[in-house]
Amino acid sequence: MSDVRLGATDLTVGYRRRAVLSNINVNLHAGELACLIGANGIGKSTLMRTLARAQPRLTGRIELRGRPITDLSPRELAGELAIVLTDRVAVGQLHGYDLVALGRAPHTGWFGRLDDTDRRVIEQALDTTNAGHLAHRPVSELSDGERQRLMIARALAQQPSVLLLDEPTAFLDVAARLELIKLLLSLTDEHGLAVLMSTHDVEHMLRHADSVWLVTPERELISGAPEEIGLAGHLRRMLNDAAAFDPRTGTFTWDTRHSATACITAPQDCSADLLSWTARAVERAGYRISEHHADITVEVRSPGRWLVGSHELDSVATLVAYLRNGR
Repeated sequence: MSDVRLGATDLTVGYRRRAVLSNINVNLHAGELACLIGANGIGKSTLMRTLARAQPRLTGRIELRGRPITDLSPRELAGELAIVLTDRVAVGQLHGYDLVALGRAPHTGWFGRLDDTDRRVIEQALDTTNAGHLAHRPVSELSDGERQRLMIARALAQQPSVLLLDEPTAFLDVAARLELIKLLLSLTDEHGLAVLMSTHDVEHMLRHADSVWLVTPERELISGAPEEIGLAGHLRRMLNDAAAFDPRTGTFTWDTRHSATACITAPQDCSADLLSWTARAVERAGYRISEHHADITVEVRSPGRWLVGSHELDSVATLVAYLRNGR
């Protein structure tokens, strides 16, 4: 990645004379999905608003496509950068189409009249976000997930080169979160947009993000590929050693260094799904999976039968209960 869309050099963000984060040196590139993570109240939203010039920086430099962000007029800034915050926007009686059309404000002049080009851009934004069916519905009647989809469509209607999202999955259900991640990947991969989002949904984003911006407990911003952040131990330190990230499963796990071990065996025709779900159940019961020298062996007989020693179990629930009580 060589096309830097948004960059910060020696940046300090905060409020008046109180610095929240200092010595920030990061770049966001075209076609990149970056994930900003860290504890609550540590300064992620402050950084996001500062990068968008929604609040003044304390020191340092921010550049948007090579230009100091302070040199851009409000219209120029809105034409290059869009931000979607967690704040619920008062929309009155607006319908979905009207909300998305507000994104054309930097391009429509003083009177805000939409021409054919504006309408095409609005339709494309609705289509890209799969929000066309929401165009004629009152925004006040929509779910949080539907609202979020329209807010992103409004941002895309600005035709920005950079999109900032502050905890966009905060109020979404699991299906809506997965749909949003799919949308963001499409925007970066297919449209070359540079996207930075803050989130607590770390497991999903470590799987899909091109880079991670991690704010440490010491309020230091560290950036790198997800694998680099994990290998350096920054994720564990962020969690104060309460859990560890398992690269094999892509999930956070409790520290099981002192747990018993279990070996799982299965017939050759055993489905991969059954084997994987059995392993998850065994780990949930407090065992670490091991291929050699295990304390116990769990034999998968069939989808409804497991054998532990001479004890046959007929459900996952009874398997977990037996492992917990018999450990």
